[in-house]
Amino acid sequence: MTASSNLTFAFTREQLAQYICSERSSVCRELGRMQDEGLVRVNGNIITLIH
Repeated sequence: MTASSNLTFAFTREQLAQYICSERSSVCRELGRMQDEGLVRVNGNIITLIH
């Protein structure tokens, strides 16, 4: 069984990108890549880390 931790961001993807000084498209691409690899689950502004 896998453990998970919920993180809720009060940022849109655009705001998150600005916060980390990146492009929104890069943030979306990396979140998608991490979700494809089973590292995270993304549902709106809720990102669940998969351990």
